[in-house]
Amino acid sequence: MSRNEQQSGFERSPDGLFQEAIRLREQGQHEEALALLNTMRRELSDYPAYFLVLGNLQEELSRPDEAVQSYREATELAPQNEMVSLGLFHCLWSQWELGDVVAGDQALAEIRRFLSIRDSDEYRRILKGLHAVIVEGADPEKS
Repeated sequence: MSRNEQQSGFERSPDGLFQEAIRLREQGQHEEALALLNTMRRELSDYPAYFLVLGNLQEELSRPDEAVQSYREATELAPQNEMVSLGLFHCLWSQWELGDVVAGDQALAEIRRFLSIRDSDEYRRILKGLHAVIVEGADPEKS
């Protein structure tokens, strides 16, 4: 590790840079974290966690289309990873809540995709809440 890397507190390796991007995000330096993550895309393109963190950050920066793409890349790399799938679902569902009907359809398609390969208590809870709202007219805030 070089003297500059030691002074800055992180390594220039992909893992070190990834950890630095997470630290920047946690400190509220979202644009800096995003810029750093974008420089590492090639080195970390095989890691679902990279795309999950990138998608979260893009959502925080109100870039939903970019976030959806990052979550989709993560689900391609790790189709059975529930956290990744839920990231995609929630991002799409948020867009539906803002009036994007297609995003709502895509969110429900993600639930179907995930449940076709793996069970999920969280998705079952979400579906139960949707059922209560649609069929029983329950208050969505309480479901």
